[in-house]
Amino acid sequence: MNENTTADTSVNATAIDDETLSRAVLTYCLDSADAMMYALVKGIGSATHTLQLLADSGPGNHESVATAAYKTLDAALINGITRWGRTINARGMASFHGAMVSWQHRLTTLPSTDPEELKTWFTANGTQWIVAPHHPYWPSQLADLTIHTDWAAPLCLWGKGDPQALVSCSEPVGVVGSRGVSEYGRQSAHELTKQAARAGHLIVSGGALGTDAAAHWGAIQAMDEIGTP
Repeated sequence: MNENTTADTSVNATAIDDETLSRAVLTYCLDSADAMMYALVKGIGSATHTLQLLADSGPGNHESVATAAYKTLDAALINGITRWGRTINARGMASFHGAMVSWQHRLTTLPSTDPEELKTWFTANGTQWIVAPHHPYWPSQLADLTIHTDWAAPLCLWGKGDPQALVSCSEPVGVVGSRGVSEYGRQSAHELTKQAARAGHLIVSGGALGTDAAAHWGAIQAMDEIGTP
């Protein structure tokens, strides 16, 4: 396979379909990974349908349409919470209704309702890619967030560079730590990640200063020494 074929395959695999765009829009409505939104999409089974129901239940719609959408969303949340192995009480439902108001308001602040314009906006004019759980480059390890904790996995991921890197290693190594790390800690993080990268592991870290930066530089140094294929 030549370089151009690989690039074409990567672009095709990250093409933004309706479900991915809907997940990007729903993420825009949130402040962070949100367990209620995760459960809602899980209960409905489609981000596209979830987004439509949120729009239908908002202000400005015919009362019968809004009421029907509202009831469907309530039932879907309970279904999603149950399928997730959790339970929800009256206080939780009240929090959900409050969150819905915030989500509906966020929808009104989008720069456009045209799908193609939104794709351009969400990808910063095509300089970023977006992947969702149904894409071949989605890192399956993210499912651990919903299995071992009460935190929700992200609805989608934004990135730059080669999206195949997300699934290029079956045993990625995460290296994170303090921004105010000591010089010893900085050197340790750098050396650990350099050795791990040399051994073929994908290095995963945040984008912050300190330990995270040292981890990235360690991995980059390893690749410079080995040479990229």
